[in-house]
Amino acid sequence: MRWLFRLAESICLLILAGAGFAEQPVFVSSESAHFVFYYVEGTAAERDLGQIIAKREKALSVITTALGVVPGQKISIYLYPTRESTESGQGTGKAFNDCSGASVNYFDFSPSYERTHYGHELAHLISCRLSGGRHELPILAEGLAEILDQSGRDMHEEASSCVRIYGERTWLRVEPDKDFEYSSFHHSRCNYAKAGSFVRFLVDSYGWEKFRRLYAATTKIAIDPREERLTSFEKQFLAIYTVSLKALEDTWNEEVSRHHKEPRRLPEGDLTAIKNLFASQDAAVASHDPQAFASTFDSQAKQLIPHLSDNLAFYASQLTRTEIVRVHSLGLKNGPSVLARTIRHLRNGQKLKISYRLEKLEAGWKIHEDGLNAVLIGTDFQQARRDETVSTHSARNHPRLKAEDEKAIANIFSLQDSAASSHDSKALESTYCPSIRERDSLHAGDIAYYAKGLERTEIKRISRLDTRNNQSAAVETVRYFNDGLKYRIVYRLEKTGPEWKICEEVWTPLN
Repeated sequence: MRWLFRLAESICLLILAGAGFAEQPVFVSSESAHFVFYYVEGTAAERDLGQIIAKREKALSVITTALGVVPGQKISIYLYPTRESTESGQGTGKAFNDCSGASVNYFDFSPSYERTHYGHELAHLISCRLSGGRHELPILAEGLAEILDQSGRDMHEEASSCVRIYGERTWLRVEPDKDFEYSSFHHSRCNYAKAGSFVRFLVDSYGWEKFRRLYAATTKIAIDPREERLTSFEKQFLAIYTVSLKALEDTWNEEVSRHHKEPRRLPEGDLTAIKNLFASQDAAVASHDPQAFASTFDSQAKQLIPHLSDNLAFYASQLTRTEIVRVHSLGLKNGPSVLARTIRHLRNGQKLKISYRLEKLEAGWKIHEDGLNAVLIGTDFQQARRDETVSTHSARNHPRLKAEDEKAIANIFSLQDSAASSHDSKALESTYCPSIRERDSLHAGDIAYYAKGLERTEIKRISRLDTRNNQSAAVETVRYFNDGLKYRIVYRLEKTGPEWKICEEVWTPLN
């Protein structure tokens, strides 16, 4: 018990370190033809000031040419030396609402975001001149900033890679509930990559002039009633591009599919450091060292992990060892970022499949977010502690379904394979609960992807979820698609009357 009290004390110190209580920096300024730069003496920004000015002046020329505007009043750029020193205390770049300037992090290490993506916030500021202020549709505003960030990235490759890593399907579409307001846009893992890919496709296919018209015409759609936003956007889109949004989404996805590449390999030294980080967590639990355990999380973790104290206390009492399944490179956030998929082995014999996002900053690799994409148990780690995962719904814990029900469920997936081979979307749709469209905004895209590419299905296990009756089941499958991809997909089915229907699905990429 003393170990848990000491862990709580260490967590409090971690929380205070990341709570934004650092003193605000004292800035000095330097001007160029179109900018006023504010920086702290003795930092990397002062040392690299000549390079910073040259890159941003060049970026300004590129961005104003693309957007068809001329430079206006000088732009203020505040170069913060650390994440904790920013006004938010979170270290994220931010363009000011009045479009007069931006605050960014300029770190004393490389690679880091502002050294290679320095056009992102600048694009936000310059695009204000197209829309008469900040554009409120993130699918366009962030997409534009992504393709003008000067990093030279292939945004279609970025989108293809991201959706495969996070298992957010491979069929991309404009989703009003995620793409039309910032409060929900920030909760989608692949939001920026998808937005960048969408805008890149529009510009490459139809040119800058039409995109500038769309940008100016849609700036206020975000303040329309939610149920009217997609209709308003589609109307403006059709008027400018003379093609429906739905038709364009098909060709957009075809283009993205041509940019699929093998995942970026992480340098061996970084992979070793990440493995050592999780090994140090296991060692800290074994030696009852709360400070060593808490030190594996960065100072921003408290702001991103709502139940960090509870999670760490749970690890301290239950964790025996950690198995790293795969580490995916996510490119640059503040610094290099990865998604680490793990299996956590617990004292009670259970296993938790949990993903973590890590970043590499001044202090090396640290855990930045906890409990992401917890496979088969949802993304809420507290639920993982309370509930069994679908994968443990084996015959040992739950009675099997009746034989006729197992046969009926197997027939559903056979029907889906047959319907996919004949591209019969209606037959595929008939296997789902009527309400799934309301709960899953990606359902229509899933159906389209099945109809175009599903080749075959392997059923790994059918489990009964409800011990009191015979009305709910989980089905674990591996599904193979004609683009060479395969997914582990777990389905929840319900029996209404004599028929079983699919009511929920969780995708995890296997290649």
